[in-house]
Amino acid sequence: MKFNITTILIAAFIFISCNKLVSNKKTDNNAVSVFNYLWNEIDIKYSFIDYKKLDWNAIKIKYQSQVYDGMEQEALFNVCANMVNELRDGHANLMAPFDVSYYYPIFLNSPQNFNSRLVLTNYLMRNGADMQSTGALDNCILDTLGIKIGYIRYTSFSDKLYPEDLDYVLNKMKACDGILLDVRSNGGGSSSNVFALAGRFADSKRLVYRSYAKNGVAHNAFDNGNNLYVEPKGSAQFTKRIALLTNRGCYSATSFFTLAMKAFPYVKVIGDTTGGGLGVPNGGQLPNGWTYRFSVTKTITPDGKNFENGIPPDVTIWMQDSSVNNGFDDIIERGIKYVKDGN
Repeated sequence: MKFNITTILIAAFIFISCNKLVSNKKTDNNAVSVFNYLWNEIDIKYSFIDYKKLDWNAIKIKYQSQVYDGMEQEALFNVCANMVNELRDGHANLMAPFDVSYYYPIFLNSPQNFNSRLVLTNYLMRNGADMQSTGALDNCILDTLGIKIGYIRYTSFSDKLYPEDLDYVLNKMKACDGILLDVRSNGGGSSSNVFALAGRFADSKRLVYRSYAKNGVAHNAFDNGNNLYVEPKGSAQFTKRIALLTNRGCYSATSFFTLAMKAFPYVKVIGDTTGGGLGVPNGGQLPNGWTYRFSVTKTITPDGKNFENGIPPDVTIWMQDSSVNNGFDDIIERGIKYVKDGN
């Protein structure tokens, strides 16, 4: 094979350029201090080291041998991100200009138990024109053998709930025997929306959980805690039977909402265990400018339980392929049963 001078020059240019790109990769001359700073911050401030039975010293030993001053930033990020993911916490993230770490197994290791197209076509649109999108709430009324059941789908607690929208939907459903409140795959959002929505289903002021903030070096050092209550809000409430539909995609604010709703005796949680995330995250900046966050509080139920890893349903139901193929959502159907007969 013959090469002309032009081909050789182009090849040489590419070779030199590639080498230049490799040699110009940014390195971190303070990698060890960055790693130690992050490890120490988690050791002192993270809420769930004891709860999750983490040997944080052993985890340090596992990763520190991979860190050295002058290593490439991407490599340092990967080591630190892997260490953060040992927390098994969706609220624990490392953020650099070129990447953000997430802990995905919380919901990826579980069945989805939700099919948005099935819900839209076979439930929300079952009665055609009855489906409405009222602000952040998709809603309709299902007529099941003469029993009227309200269906409300709320996809994200990041979507603001306006009082007039809540009034409209709940007044629309006054004549219903019960409501299916579907928050499956709602990844969370604002706590203000949690209390705005839960207050519309409250029959009285009730203690829903207690929050404790980390306040010392020891892994079990917390403050004295604060009581959180839900009480009736707005001009319209609904306090008949309510089936709250959940799956592992329910995280953070949605888990707080689920915990709050369990305080009411006419609410039954149906579906799968939530994804958890009952610690409030906070963070700071590392010596190299990267930022981080992780949970710095814990949430305890009125009877002393910690559901950081997920709130179990009152009734566990798994969506079956055979049901989906026939147009049915097993979790919705079980909610309908609860509204109809109370079981």
